[in-house]
Amino acid sequence: PTSNEASQVTALDERYKLSESRDYEVKVAFLQLAIPTGCRCYFNEV
Repeated sequence: PTSNEASQVTALDERYKLSESRDYEVKVAFLQLAIPTGCRCYFNEV
């Protein structure tokens, strides 16, 4: 998909726990995907 919705990002995180990753390359890539969707639950991670 060319654009992501907050619900898609949340579903990815629920399944794979990307926001909890200790691999910071994975975590940063996920947050770069999540923040532009406006999903406020990840704002405190940045």
